[in-house]
Formats: sequence, structure tokens, C-alpha cells
Amino acid sequence: MKFETVAADAALGWSLAHSVRVGETRLGKGLVLTRDHLDLLAKHGITEVHAFLIEKEDVPEDSAAQAVAGHICGKGLRIGHATKGRCNLHAEADGLLLVDTALNTLNETDEAITVATLADHQPVRAGQLVATAKIIPYAVSRAQLEAALTTHARLTLAPFQPFTAHLLVTGAELPAKTRDLTERRLARVGGAISNYDRCAHTIAAVKDALTSLANQPGEVILLLGL
Repeated sequence: MKFETVAADAALGWSLAHSVRVGETRLGKGLVLTRDHLDLLAKHGITEVHAFLIEKEDVPEDSAAQAVAGHICGKGLRIGHATKGRCNLHAEADGLLLVDTALNTLNETDEAITVATLADHQPVRAGQLVATAKIIPYAVSRAQLEAALTTHARLTLAPFQPFTAHLLVTGAELPAKTRDLTERRLARVGGAISNYDRCAHTIAAVKDALTSLANQPGEVILLLGL
């Protein structure tokens, strides 16, 4: 890719590296200059522009970003539409984001190609932005892109699975505020409290209650001492 200050009358086919105000018209960044654009620039006395030219061995930023995003996109994620050299990944369901450490290798292949993600094992919500593939310049060489795509980097989503829980409270009565808070926290990860139990705040009573609950349907036992 060429990136230069080009004489306006020789910039046919080049793309603007920065937007240019020409009278009442704004020529946007990335615009491929046509003969009409060059005539407009000349009319307003603009003699040179900062521009870039994508060459045969280059891959434009949006195409490259889309390719990188597609490469790292695993189960439970969806790919957005690349724009301005950026392509986002979103969660398709509530769950845990799983980030392959090989993403570090991908990021090290070339400074022009980057992937940013949320932290490994971070809980995410359906529709949430979890990662971005970004091409820093306006294009990358095909060799650079192919090197990044040889890595085994993947992002996946582990959806939360529905489960039920017993809540055992020892000692005092369970406050309504604590009950509501616990129910909301479980709901965020797919859980629900199937029943509430209460026992005395003693070793023997807790032991008996836990033994009883362990023999009942349910995946989790929550113990709260008050």
C-alpha cells in the first residue's frame, strides 16, 4: 500500500487518507477519487491531498477485518458487518466467554492486525459486544493476513445451563431483600431456587439439613448463616 502526499491532478484512483472540505462539499476519508473529484479540487485551488493507494497484493481493511473476525468466531458468537477496518463479535446467548490464549499469537503476527476481547471466563449477556477485530492501516498485505489466519485462535461462548438450587438458612429468618438479591443473581446465570430451608445455627443441625438436601433433586446447595 502506498501512503503519500499526492498532487491533486495526479490522484485519480487514489483514496483520501483524511476528509477534505471543498467549498460546501465534504469529501470523506476513504473516498476513491474520480475525475469529477479532481476537477472539484482544482476549482477550489487544492493542489495536493494526503492519500493512499491499495495495490494488487493488498487486502482492504474491511475485507481483512471480516476475515480475521470470521477466523476467531467460534460457537455461540455472531459476526457483525465490517466498517472502517473494524469487525465486532457479539454473544448469541447469556454465558461465559472463553478466550483462547492463541489470540496472543495472532496479535503478534503483525502490528497492523489486532484483536481485542473481554476477559476469559467473563459472564456476558446475549447481544453483548465481546471482541473486535481491527485493521490499523487502510489495508494489509495478503501475506500478513494469511499469517494471522494460520493461528488456531478462537473465541467461543459457553451458554449458561438451567439449574435449580436449594437455599439453606441457619439461625435467623431470611430477609426479603437478601432473598430477592439471591434470586436475581442466580437468574443471571440460568439458575432458580427450588426451595428454601431453615435450620438451627449448630453443627449438628446443619449437617442433618445438608444430608437431607443432598438426597433431593437439585444441582446446587446454597448455605447462608444469619
